Amino acid sequence: MTGKFKEGTPPIKNRIYAEPKILSFSINEEIFGSQILKIKEIVDTTTNVVFTHYLKELIEKPITFIIHAVWGGIGRGELTASQEKINKDITLMICNIWELMEFENITEAQGFAIEYFIRGLAISKIAYLIELNKNRIADKPGQNDEYSDLINSLETIGNA
Repeated sequence: MTGKFKEGTPPIKNRIYAEPKILSFSINEEIFGSQILKIKEIVDTTTNVVFTHYLKELIEKPITFIIHAVWGGIGRGELTASQEKINKDITLMICNIWELMEFENITEAQGFAIEYFIRGLAISKIAYLIELNKNRIADKPGQNDEYSDLINSLETIGNA
């Protein structure tokens, strides 16, 4: 790039940006606050159970293992038995959240967007727990070959 802009494109410092629009809507905090806490509990419980139940396999496999499991291997071939079970757990979690939210008049695209965010959240939380525990294992010198005792003694701490 020679520092020239496409014709008609002002330099960044001269661009005028529209004010961001903040959506305002009334929320009954008692109702929605409790729904949000229930959703948080559903997501936290599901991701922690998946992580602790499949801990050894999740730590040994590449991080893409959990991505394919959460998404059901869409377009990626067959899943392992563990990935299929993880996918069922995540799908049940999503169904529970849908039921709790009682969406009305939602388009297919909007539904996919919501599911995309939920699955992404699950992947992020589980991936964080995987990497956190891989780092814990790596911090124990001399135990890298025989880390099964460490894995078996790990406990989920907090929520990702």
